[in-house]
Amino acid sequence: VRLQVHESRPPVIVASFEELRRHIVKADEEASEVGRPNVVFVEMPSGNNISLVVGAGTETVLGFQYGHGDPPYYSSKGQRDQDSPVLTAYASLIHHTEFPRSSVIDMDQALEAVRLFVELDNLPSNIPWMEV
Repeated sequence: VRLQVHESRPPVIVASFEELRRHIVKADEEASEVGRPNVVFVEMPSGNNISLVVGAGTETVLGFQYGHGDPPYYSSKGQRDQDSPVLTAYASLIHHTEFPRSSVIDMDQALEAVRLFVELDNLPSNIPWMEV
């Protein structure tokens, strides 16, 4: 499993979810320290990948894409239907990205989704998703 935190550095290769979780926590701490939520990417050998906002406290957004790169693409579905206020993050701490409030979920739910993703290499079923 690959974790891409910074585009200018090689991805971290991990062998277990616990190892992946430790690196996600480290990325979360780094993003919090610099005051810029980051978007990190977890990729399976199949190419299926999930993105995760870190450094935004207890809030996050997940994205999911199949390894073939074609639609459908998915975003986590939060409790709210409104788009604002947006959650602003910076992929690789550089690229400005805004997520609608309707995509925001709790970090604990998201980490469970990432665990299921690593275990099953498929769209996790523990949270609602919306096609984007």
